[in-house]
Amino acid sequence: MKKVIWHVLSFIMLTFVLSACDGGSGENVDVPALIGKSQTQAVADLAAAGLVSGNVTQQNSNTVAIGNVISQDPSAGASVATGSAVNLVISSGPTASASTSATGNVSSNTSDVITVATGSGAKILIPVGAVPKTVSGENGTIAFSIEKDTTTTPQIPAGVSKNGDTYLFGPSGTVFAKPVAVTIPLSGTYSPDREYKLYRVNQTTGVSESYPTVYDPVNNSLTAQTYEFSPWWAGSSPTVNTANGCVNVDNRSSSIWRTVVTQQYTLKYPTVDAGFDGASATWSNGAIGWTNHSDWYLPQGTYQMCVEGEVNGVAHHSELIPVAINNAWNYSNPVCTNLGIGSVALPLTGRCSSSPAPTASVGTGDLQISLTWHSSAALDLDLYVVEPSGEEIYYSHKVSSSGGTLDRDNRCSNYVNGQSENIFWSNPASGTYAIKIHFYSSCSGSATSMPFEVRVVNKGVTTTYSGTATQGSGPSTFKNIIVGSGGGTGGNCPTGPFTNKVTIGTGFNGTDITGTSTSFSLSGLANGGDLYARIESASTFEPERFARLYINDGIYGQKDFCTNCNTPPVLNCPNLMIGKFRITDTGSFSTKGYSVPMGGYTESYLGGSNIYIGQ
Repeated sequence: MKKVIWHVLSFIMLTFVLSACDGGSGENVDVPALIGKSQTQAVADLAAAGLVSGNVTQQNSNTVAIGNVISQDPSAGASVATGSAVNLVISSGPTASASTSATGNVSSNTSDVITVATGSGAKILIPVGAVPKTVSGENGTIAFSIEKDTTTTPQIPAGVSKNGDTYLFGPSGTVFAKPVAVTIPLSGTYSPDREYKLYRVNQTTGVSESYPTVYDPVNNSLTAQTYEFSPWWAGSSPTVNTANGCVNVDNRSSSIWRTVVTQQYTLKYPTVDAGFDGASATWSNGAIGWTNHSDWYLPQGTYQMCVEGEVNGVAHHSELIPVAINNAWNYSNPVCTNLGIGSVALPLTGRCSSSPAPTASVGTGDLQISLTWHSSAALDLDLYVVEPSGEEIYYSHKVSSSGGTLDRDNRCSNYVNGQSENIFWSNPASGTYAIKIHFYSSCSGSATSMPFEVRVVNKGVTTTYSGTATQGSGPSTFKNIIVGSGGGTGGNCPTGPFTNKVTIGTGFNGTDITGTSTSFSLSGLANGGDLYARIESASTFEPERFARLYINDGIYGQKDFCTNCNTPPVLNCPNLMIGKFRITDTGSFSTKGYSVPMGGYTESYLGGSNIYIGQ
């Protein structure tokens, strides 16, 4: 299946541009200045000017606060027709992990297609209505995340080559109300003689499941739609007569978004397509950022398709529609079966029977910690978090005095495979949080251990950790994380830009070092010898790292002057840590600042300077 369609645009990456003739009055207005404003304020300003919000993309920024506008198109002052759309790029916070990670919040009532993207080309596109509501029926918010996955080793089907990195899209264990699109950059040069697919690792079975995939020649990337996240990777195999075929889906005549579900199917080549487990995909009604007609690539076979959509806010679906795919699609023979869905009647109430039930949204905030495990048989793990104050949140104490809340507990009695236990804080206190995991019960099974993941969203930066819980021991500390004052989104944390360096100073006011110099007197230092080191990194610190300062006096070699090297620094920000160091010797010293893992010894050198300590 060759996915380069040089004459057909990618079904996900297409962006529509409204022409000036769309303005009802024919009058022109000036586009307001939106950069730096919140998304809510920007939309309000557009409405006041007689304009609308167009394509909304989220992008990491070290200088613009989360939720504020980074850029706009058209630019401020441009003259456009009344009713025209203005595209916005919204900050999702500081860049994480060398631009291979990203995090962005999307809510149930978000009226735009939202993009969460990394600098490496991995993306999530979230359509309107994809975020499920909460258990109580209120609008939910999900922190979508992308991380480069260096721990998962996918099972690669015979004859398939892996083309690029594995990415972990989050949150796992959540089923969305509509399929969302994931994009992975393709490594190397695309070959017209190969079939390209995206594969999702089933975290219960370990099997790599193939998904209908579209290639974007402009960005050299692959895109697929899915209801659920997990590790994803790109693969290719030679194009042969057993390759996927094509359905050309057209929703241009419809006024509503519609989703096509492969309700029933019989594969023509079941051995070749053993990793296929059904598929669904969504087409818009012409909304900016999502296409309303495109090719959809599926394994050859016979299908009974179901079309669903919301009519006056209520889910409806169609009778089954037979579709046959009998030819392999390739560049030299681009044969597609036509499927017009825009005029298909939706007489039946509810969603298609093969559409999975959405997972109710849980709470998120400046800090969210989620525990996920995958077991086909019921099994009960428990998440505990000890706050900096010492107060512990768990199933018997679900709400702390600081507002930390456990709002979902996956127990034997209500077990759902892959559903996360979740604790969140809207305004977490700064300090160290201890995450504990407990193998509570194997329920009625015989399991004695279970792999798990802990996903931490810490002030706009997402990190996922893996471990294994063992039966027979009580709750044990799995990971310590540090929440800094203001995180990286404001408060006490600077916005950069940052370089690798260390600055030595004598005072500390919660945001920076004061009185920096190359010379200090012990008598002038607090407590007779306390210095502060501002250790700055051009890339993001890992959440559990702390500051360490080495001083070389030229006689005894390097001496560690960290007051207590197993505690967090005074201030921890994504690119900045300030530690407190006790000086007892006088003389001329060369200094070096390091970032060190908590309890570890692998150091990252971040620069140095010279200081003189006198009596």
